[in-house]
Amino acid sequence: MSTDNPLVTIYMPTHNRSELLSRAIDSVRAQTYSNFELIIVDDCSTDDTEAVVRSYQDKDTRIKYIKNSKNLGACASRNKAIRAAQGEFITGLDDDDYFLPNRISEFVSNWKSKPEQVILLYSKYLSKDSESLTYKKPIRENLGKFISDKDLLNSFYTGSQVFTRKQSAIDVGLYDERLLMWQDFDLYYRFLKLGLGMRVDVRSYVIDIHHGQTRISSSKIDKVELTYAYLIKKHKFSAKQKLLLQGRMFLYGDKFIRFKPSLYKFVVQPSRYTLKMLLKSLRKSLTHNTVK
Repeated sequence: MSTDNPLVTIYMPTHNRSELLSRAIDSVRAQTYSNFELIIVDDCSTDDTEAVVRSYQDKDTRIKYIKNSKNLGACASRNKAIRAAQGEFITGLDDDDYFLPNRISEFVSNWKSKPEQVILLYSKYLSKDSESLTYKKPIRENLGKFISDKDLLNSFYTGSQVFTRKQSAIDVGLYDERLLMWQDFDLYYRFLKLGLGMRVDVRSYVIDIHHGQTRISSSKIDKVELTYAYLIKKHKFSAKQKLLLQGRMFLYGDKFIRFKPSLYKFVVQPSRYTLKMLLKSLRKSLTHNTVK
C-alpha cells in the first residue's frame, strides 16, 4: 500500500436501471472512507441514466461517467472501468445492489494488516428480500479466514465482488469477455492461483433480490452447459475439479443435479446442503432407472 489513505476505485456497470442506480450511488457517497472515485459505465442505456449520473456529478467530483456507444455487456463495461481507474485499489458494485457505509474503510484497514500472500479480500453479505435484510450462511462458515483456488471450486465463497489492487486485475487478464456467465468466478479463480483470498468478517454488501427487474445472472440458465465446457477447457480441469465445478451447476435447477458430482461434492464438503443435493440426485437416478 503506497499510502495510509490510498485512492480506491469503485466500478459499476449499468443499463436502464436509473431508479435503482440512485440508491447504489448514494451508498457509495455515504462511505465513511472518503478517498474514492466511482466510475459508472453506462452500457448504452435508453432511459434517463445519463441525466441521473450527471446530476450527481454536479455535486460530487469523485463520480466519473463513461457511456458506451453500443451495448457491450457487463464484463466489457467492468473492464473499461478498471482500465480507466486511477485508484491503487478496485472493487465493484452492481447497480441493483448497495454498500453499507463501512465497506471501503473495512477493506482498506484489513489490507494494511493482511498476510503477504493474500491477493484479494472479500466480505460476508446480506440479502434484501422485501423490506428485510437477511444473512445467508455459506455452506462452510467454519472454513477459516483464508481461501485458495481449490476452495473456490468447492463453493463461491467470495461472492461477486472483491477488493484488490488494480494492477493485480490487469496482470491476470481482467474479466473474460468471451464467457457467457460465471465471469466473476473465472477471474477470482485466476487470482487465487497466485495467492490467497481473505475474508473480512463484516457484512457490508447488500444484494437486492426483491426488486422487480431481472438480475444479470437470472436470465442465463440456458448458457450453463456452454460455460462449463468453456471453463474446463480453459483451465484444464482434472476429473475431480470437473466434478466440483458441476456442483456449481446445481443452482440452476434439477436438470443439472447428477449423482456422481453430488456424491463427490458431499465427500469433499459435507453439509446439509450437499447432503440434500446428494439425496435429490439419488432419487432422480432411481426414478430414471425405474422408468427405463
